[in-house]
Amino acid sequence: MTISKRTGRALYEITVIHRFTASHRLLCPGEGWEDLHEHAWRVEASARRPGVDDAGMAIDFRFFKAILEEVISKVDGRCLNETPPFDNLPPSAENVARYVFDILKERLGTSADLHRVVVWEAADCAAAYIGEKE
Repeated sequence: MTISKRTGRALYEITVIHRFTASHRLLCPGEGWEDLHEHAWRVEASARRPGVDDAGMAIDFRFFKAILEEVISKVDGRCLNETPPFDNLPPSAENVARYVFDILKERLGTSADLHRVVVWEAADCAAAYIGEKE
Protein backbone atom coordinates (compact mmCIF):
# COMPACT_ATOMS: atom_id res chain seq x y z
CA MET A 1 0.00 0.00 0.00
CA THR A 2 1.26 3.47 -0.86
CA ILE A 3 0.39 6.44 1.34
CA SER A 4 0.93 9.86 -0.16
CA LYS A 5 2.40 12.66 1.93
CA ARG A 6 -0.30 15.15 0.91
CA THR A 7 -3.94 14.40 0.46
CA GLY A 8 -5.36 17.55 -1.11
CA ARG A 9 -7.42 19.42 1.44
CA ALA A 10 -7.33 16.60 3.98
CA LEU A 11 -5.77 17.32 7.37
CA TYR A 12 -4.12 15.29 10.05
CA GLU A 13 -5.03 16.17 13.63
CA ILE A 14 -2.61 15.36 16.43
CA THR A 15 -3.66 15.49 20.09
CA VAL A 16 -1.50 15.42 23.20
CA ILE A 17 -2.68 15.35 26.82
CA HIS A 18 -1.05 16.55 30.00
CA ARG A 19 -2.35 16.59 33.56
CA PHE A 20 -1.60 18.94 36.41
CA THR A 21 -2.89 19.82 39.84
CA ALA A 22 -3.81 23.35 40.87
CA SER A 23 -6.23 25.10 43.17
CA HIS A 24 -8.49 28.05 42.46
CA ARG A 25 -11.58 29.89 43.57
CA LEU A 26 -14.04 31.83 41.49
CA LEU A 27 -16.42 34.67 42.17
CA CYS A 28 -19.85 33.29 41.27
CA PRO A 29 -22.39 36.00 40.35
CA GLY A 30 -25.05 36.30 43.04
CA GLU A 31 -23.30 33.77 45.27
CA GLY A 32 -19.95 35.28 46.24
CA TRP A 33 -16.59 33.56 46.34
CA GLU A 34 -16.29 29.80 46.16
CA ASP A 35 -14.11 28.10 48.75
CA LEU A 36 -10.56 27.50 47.57
CA HIS A 37 -10.48 24.01 46.08
CA GLU A 38 -8.13 21.86 44.04
CA HIS A 39 -8.61 20.05 40.76
CA ALA A 40 -6.68 17.37 38.95
CA TRP A 41 -6.84 19.23 35.64
CA ARG A 42 -6.47 17.53 32.26
CA VAL A 43 -5.42 19.52 29.21
CA GLU A 44 -5.85 18.26 25.66
CA ALA A 45 -4.23 20.18 22.83
CA SER A 46 -4.99 19.40 19.19
CA ALA A 47 -3.14 20.72 16.16
CA ARG A 48 -3.77 20.19 12.47
CA ARG A 49 -1.52 19.98 9.49
CA PRO A 50 -1.93 18.92 5.87
CA GLY A 51 0.34 16.05 4.99
CA VAL A 52 3.19 14.43 6.86
CA ASP A 53 6.96 14.82 6.86
CA ASP A 54 9.54 12.34 5.58
CA ALA A 55 9.21 10.37 8.84
CA GLY A 56 5.47 9.99 8.23
CA MET A 57 4.48 12.38 11.02
CA ALA A 58 2.28 15.46 10.89
CA ILE A 59 3.76 16.63 14.20
CA ASP A 60 6.24 14.78 16.38
CA PHE A 61 4.32 13.83 19.53
CA ARG A 62 7.45 14.36 21.66
CA PHE A 63 7.90 17.92 20.37
CA PHE A 64 4.23 18.83 20.81
CA LYS A 65 3.94 17.25 24.27
CA ALA A 66 7.17 18.91 25.48
CA ILE A 67 5.80 22.34 24.59
CA LEU A 68 2.50 21.58 26.34
CA GLU A 69 4.33 20.35 29.45
CA GLU A 70 6.45 23.50 29.52
CA VAL A 71 3.36 25.73 29.36
CA ILE A 72 1.60 23.74 32.10
CA SER A 73 4.68 23.77 34.36
CA LYS A 74 4.00 27.45 35.09
CA VAL A 75 0.69 26.62 36.82
CA ASP A 76 1.24 23.07 38.09
CA GLY A 77 0.97 22.76 41.87
CA ARG A 78 0.02 26.41 42.27
CA CYS A 79 -2.95 28.42 43.44
CA LEU A 80 -4.10 29.88 40.14
CA ASN A 81 -5.52 32.99 41.80
CA GLU A 82 -1.97 33.91 42.83
CA THR A 83 -0.30 32.97 39.53
CA PRO A 84 -0.05 35.32 36.54
CA PRO A 85 -2.11 35.91 34.50
CA PHE A 86 -4.82 34.58 36.83
CA ASP A 87 -3.91 37.00 39.59
CA ASN A 88 -5.78 39.53 37.37
CA LEU A 89 -8.03 37.15 35.42
CA PRO A 90 -10.65 34.72 36.76
CA PRO A 91 -9.02 31.27 36.78
CA SER A 92 -11.96 29.52 35.13
CA ALA A 93 -11.49 26.48 32.91
CA GLU A 94 -12.36 28.73 29.96
CA ASN A 95 -9.57 31.18 30.80
CA VAL A 96 -7.08 28.40 31.48
CA ALA A 97 -7.90 26.95 28.05
CA ARG A 98 -7.29 30.30 26.36
CA TYR A 99 -4.06 30.87 28.32
CA VAL A 100 -2.67 27.49 27.23
CA PHE A 101 -3.89 28.00 23.65
CA ASP A 102 -2.27 31.42 23.23
CA ILE A 103 1.15 30.32 24.49
CA LEU A 104 1.06 26.99 22.70
CA LYS A 105 0.09 28.62 19.40
CA GLU A 106 3.00 31.04 19.67
CA ARG A 107 5.44 28.23 20.51
CA LEU A 108 4.24 25.98 17.66
CA GLY A 109 4.77 28.77 15.16
CA THR A 110 4.24 27.60 11.61
CA SER A 111 4.95 23.92 12.30
CA ALA A 112 1.21 23.26 12.70
CA ASP A 113 -2.12 25.02 13.12
CA LEU A 114 -3.24 24.77 16.73
CA HIS A 115 -6.89 23.81 16.48
CA ARG A 116 -8.14 23.74 20.06
CA VAL A 117 -7.31 23.30 23.72
CA VAL A 118 -9.73 21.51 26.02
CA VAL A 119 -9.34 21.87 29.79
CA TRP A 120 -11.07 19.37 32.05
CA GLU A 121 -11.70 20.37 35.68
CA ALA A 122 -13.35 17.01 36.36
CA ALA A 123 -14.22 13.87 34.40
CA ASP A 124 -17.53 15.41 33.36
CA CYS A 125 -16.71 19.16 33.13
CA ALA A 126 -14.61 20.72 30.37
CA ALA A 127 -14.15 23.98 28.50
CA ALA A 128 -12.59 24.34 25.06
CA TYR A 129 -10.95 27.29 23.35
CA ILE A 130 -10.75 27.12 19.58
CA GLY A 131 -9.18 30.48 18.89
CA GLU A 132 -9.98 33.15 16.41
CA LYS A 133 -10.29 32.03 12.83
CA GLU A 134 -9.20 34.49 10.20
